[in-house]
Formats: sequence, C-alpha cells, structure tokens
Amino acid sequence: MLVVSAILTGLLVISQQANEAIADEKVASAEPTCDHTLTVEIARSENSKKSRKGQFVISLFTDEKTFLKAPLATQFILANTQPLQVEFANLCSGAYALSGYHDQNSDGKLNTNFLGIPKEAAGFSNGARGRFGPAKFDQAKFEIMGESSAQLLPIGKIKKAK
Repeated sequence: MLVVSAILTGLLVISQQANEAIADEKVASAEPTCDHTLTVEIARSENSKKSRKGQFVISLFTDEKTFLKAPLATQFILANTQPLQVEFANLCSGAYALSGYHDQNSDGKLNTNFLGIPKEAAGFSNGARGRFGPAKFDQAKFEIMGESSAQLLPIGKIKKAK
C-alpha cells in the first residue's frame, strides 16, 4: 500500500510539473516578439546633395534618458550610395527616435562651431528641430507596431532663425 501511495504521489508531482511547463510556454508565447524591421530613408538637403563625400551616420534611440547619448544601434552608409537607406532589425514594439548627420570628412563625429552649432548637415525623425539646442525625444519619437515600418529622416544644414 505504501508503494502504491508513493507511485501515485510521484505521478501526481510529474503531472503537476508538466501542467506548469505548458502554462509557462503559453505565457512565453503571448509575450511580444522583437522581430520588427525599421527601414530609414535618408532625405538630404540641397547642400548635402552636392557632396557625395563621407558617410551618413544614423542612430536609433529608445527613450528620453538615452537620447543623443547612448543609441540602441547606429548604422553607417556611404554618402554616394543609392538608394540612401538603412535598416534596423529585431526591434520590439514601442517608441523610438532617430538622429542622423552627414559626416562629410568621415571623422566619426558631428563637427560644430564654437557655439555648438553643427557645421555638418544633421536631422531628426519627424523633421524635429530643437530650439537653442537639439530636438527633444518627444519631438522626434515615433511608434513601431507592425512587422515592418518606414521612416523618412531629413538631413540638412541647421540655419539660423530670422
């Protein structure tokens, strides 16, 4: 009788563990997958159309705290490439923002004058422009929800407001 009781207890434990494993699998499959692709087309200004030198540097950000400091990913594309676009793959649904610039001298940084105003063409998603500095995350953010998304990133010379 004791042996039968031990066997039944063992079967009950195994059955319970199997049910928990199936429940965990269902929860895991309900979680969103990070398989979205973002295609970014770069729209250059008239000034940067004249220059096919250097590269474009495009950075993707996920939140206000890391915006312009720590990108989720950065892509580089030669300025003479056609079509002028990059892709960011394996993204989760959510809010993102883009920044980019035309690194004409390929030194890997956005060159600025003594006031901090960019000398090289730059831009943000949504065509966002900052006031007395770069655009804010909230101005440049967009949502990724579908499997694939596209954004147009305008990159141009920063001009003084008149």
